[in-house]
Amino acid sequence: LMATVVYNLISNSLKFTPENGKLSIEIEGAGVSDLSLDNQLSWVIIRVKDTGPGIPENEIGNIFNRFYQIKDADKEHLAGSGIGLSIVKEFVDKNGGSVTVYNLPVKGCCFEVKLLAGQEVEETIDEPETSISVKNVTDADLTQPFETDNKDIPKQGKIFIVEDDVELAAYLKTFFGEQFETFYVHDGLKAWEMVAELNPDVMVCDVMLPGLNGMELCRRMKKSENTSHIPIIMLTAKTEDESMVEGLTSGADSYLVKPFNINVLAAQVTSLMKSREIFRTRFSKQFVLEPTEEAITPMDEKFLKKLIEIIDTNMADASFDVPQLIEAMHMSHSIILKKVKSLTGLSLVEFIRSMRIKKAAQIFRQDKLSVSEVGFMVGFSDPKYFSKCFAKEMGKKPTEYIKEMHS
Repeated sequence: LMATVVYNLISNSLKFTPENGKLSIEIEGAGVSDLSLDNQLSWVIIRVKDTGPGIPENEIGNIFNRFYQIKDADKEHLAGSGIGLSIVKEFVDKNGGSVTVYNLPVKGCCFEVKLLAGQEVEETIDEPETSISVKNVTDADLTQPFETDNKDIPKQGKIFIVEDDVELAAYLKTFFGEQFETFYVHDGLKAWEMVAELNPDVMVCDVMLPGLNGMELCRRMKKSENTSHIPIIMLTAKTEDESMVEGLTSGADSYLVKPFNINVLAAQVTSLMKSREIFRTRFSKQFVLEPTEEAITPMDEKFLKKLIEIIDTNMADASFDVPQLIEAMHMSHSIILKKVKSLTGLSLVEFIRSMRIKKAAQIFRQDKLSVSEVGFMVGFSDPKYFSKCFAKEMGKKPTEYIKEMHS
C-alpha cells in the first residue's frame, strides 16, 4: 500500500496539472525532538507538488473524505471518484503518520505525507473490501469476470457499471461483485452498443462520460424498445436541482449525487430489482395489463400490450407459436425474448401459454361452457393437456375453478 499512496497522490495531482505544467516529488528525512521520551524521532516526509489551480480553501477540509469531489463545474471532467485520497489517509493514519494538503503561494497545491522512519509498515486498512489500489487496476482488468471465493452462491442479478473513473468502477465492481454479476465499460457509446445484448437487471451510470454522456445514453435507452425496460441509476457530481431534474426527465429511475453512501446505492439497486419482481408476480395473476404500473415505462407498457393483443387475436389458432409472434412484432427473437424474460420472468413459449390460460379463466368466469370447449377456444387441441396447464397456472383444475366461480 505504500506504493499505492505515492501513486494515488501523483495520479490526483496529474489530473489537475495543466499542459506544460510541473509536478514534483520531494522526499525528506527529518528529526524531531520528543521531550516526553527524551529522544530524537526520525520522520520521512513525502511531498507531491503541482502547478494546477489549487483547492478552494473552504473545501480543503473535505478532500480526504471518500467520494468527495471539488464542487467546480469547470473541473468536473477532471474529477476522480474521491476514493484514492481517502485510501491515502486511511493508510497513513493506520501507521501513525499524518497527511495534509495546502495551496502553494503562487499556484498549485502540495500534499504532504509524514511517516515515522524505521517503523514496520502495516499494509492493510480496516475496510479491505473498499481498499482498492488504482496502481494495478485498468479498463482491461475491470472487463474481466469478478472472481469470488463463494463460487457456490448463486448471483442475484446482473449489474452494468458505466463509469469512466477507474477507481470508482473498481470500487463498485468489488462491492457488488459478491452478490451480482458485474459488467463494466468506461465509454457511453460503447455502453449503448452493448447494453441491449447484455440486458442487465440494473445499470449504474455516471453523467460525465466519453463518447456519449450519461444523460443522452439514458434518453436513448428509454426511447428504444430494446432497452426501455432496464432500470438506470445515475451518478453525478452536479448538485444543482436543474441537473437532478434533467437526469430524472431523461428517464433515470434514480439519481445519486457524489459523494454518496455506498449503502444508499445498494439499497436503490435492491429496491429497483424488487419492484420488478413485484410487477412480475402481479402480472402473472392478471390478464389485462393495468395502465399505471410504476415498475415499467410507458414504452414497456406499450410493448406488453402489443404482445398481448397479437396473442389474443390468434388465441383460437392452436398452431400459433413463437416464430409467428416474432414476425408479427417486427423485432428480433433475441430482443423480444430478453425483454419478455426481464419484464415477466417467462420465456416466449411460457408467455403464450400463460396468456391462453388467463383467457380461459376469463371465459370460465363469464360463461358456463365445458372445459373442452374453452380449451379449443384458447388454442388447446388436447383437453387433458389443457387441464394440466390450467391447474399449473391457476393452482386448481378447470372443473374446480368453474365450480368456485359459479357457486
